[in-house]
Amino acid sequence: MIFGLLSKIYDLTHWPLLTQALIHAGGSYGAFILTAYIANWFPFNWLNLLLTSVLFLTLFFAIWFVFYLREKKAIAELNKKL
Repeated sequence: MIFGLLSKIYDLTHWPLLTQALIHAGGSYGAFILTAYIANWFPFNWLNLLLTSVLFLTLFFAIWFVFYLREKKAIAELNKKL
């Protein structure tokens, strides 16, 4: 539910896209770490936290970038039709 609500940040069109993405990433990361801690998914030490953080943020921004490129292409196609 938290992840779904965080995506609503993109409805605030007056905010820069980078700001929206950073807020979405930070909120998602916080929710993930809190859930992982409560569910005891992995032992919490500095090395595990660092590796998990790097993996989570890399995957988050890779997926975000793919969606960004897809939307950019769709916008370009719409502009061609106008």
